[in-house]
Amino acid sequence: MRQNYLIILLLFIISNAPKAHAQESSIQFPHLDFHMGMNQNLAPSISYRAEANIVVGDKSGLIFSLGVNGEDLNLQSGLNDLIKLDTLKLTISPASFFNFHAFFGRHKYLGEDKVIPRGFQFNYTPGTDYYGYRTISGAGLAATFPIEEGRYEPEFMIYSDNNKGVDYLNFDFMTTFRFELWYLELYAGLAFPTIGSIDTQTRGRGGISIYTTIELVNIYFALYIPAHFEGTFTIDDIYFRLSQYLLINGFEQTFSIYSLGSESGNTTDPLIGFNGTPDLNIFLSLGGRISNIGFGFDYGFIYGLYQSEFLVNNSLHLSHRVGTYVDIGFLGLTYKVGVYYTLPNSVAYTQNNSSANEVGFYISIFGAS
Repeated sequence: MRQNYLIILLLFIISNAPKAHAQESSIQFPHLDFHMGMNQNLAPSISYRAEANIVVGDKSGLIFSLGVNGEDLNLQSGLNDLIKLDTLKLTISPASFFNFHAFFGRHKYLGEDKVIPRGFQFNYTPGTDYYGYRTISGAGLAATFPIEEGRYEPEFMIYSDNNKGVDYLNFDFMTTFRFELWYLELYAGLAFPTIGSIDTQTRGRGGISIYTTIELVNIYFALYIPAHFEGTFTIDDIYFRLSQYLLINGFEQTFSIYSLGSESGNTTDPLIGFNGTPDLNIFLSLGGRISNIGFGFDYGFIYGLYQSEFLVNNSLHLSHRVGTYVDIGFLGLTYKVGVYYTLPNSVAYTQNNSSANEVGFYISIFGAS
């Protein structure tokens, strides 16, 4: 019911917002990811996320955001799966030192890689969210306070969400420090079960991320500890990511190693594992770049505990992929086409339970963060 009230409130504010008769409005697309993959059996899988901002003039400080997504779509996907509401948000900036957000759905990603472009263009695993440690989503409010023209920016968030059938009220705090060559983000949050819930324990979470802002040599590091809603806390619950990018004299190289945590937005799919969470992911790309055109070879590695209700015993597995790619940047978007091969003796983490020796290709379109 609270989520329905927030939608009504957002629509009421939008319908009664000041009209921009004397101000120019513009439409921005801050978030766009599209990925289509197809294996040698011509079994396609499509995922996308798109977000549009309607900016109502510079003076009014109003931004209306609408985002939609579709995950792991195929020829049998129904209409309800094709387009899902990802975010509905209203942002008001009455002063240079204060921004107010009211949102339903996604507000932001935590632990989002700032080096490798967002999307599913590497180590793609259907049913698993690779955008970061955790998606702050639900029905809620947020306020940011840019200090010294945004060099320091604290943010307070209050929102309700649901985890395994239990409603939680969340109080989160994040602050961003923007220096000349690097940024630092600190995060802490508390989750309180609602009154009458069978869960009465308050959950705490936190994390840190650091990334450089150098155009040709970049490093991103993130470490987050989840709230952990069930079971015994183990190191597998921790979200860890280290990414590095290098571009020198036309030579381009990218490396990423990361482990998804228990709050990484995974879906339960028995064909990709009980919790859909590979323990360790490694990605390496070597190639060249001439102007806005890139090309090269890449390698993906997944290591983890394959947990499936169809197996009597869980087993450790390795999955290797090698491939080649070419991409081109145009109008703020990157268009990437690649061909891959899954090496022998690989247990592939894919929705259609594909086997080793699989050949396939993918098309990805994505924008900058």
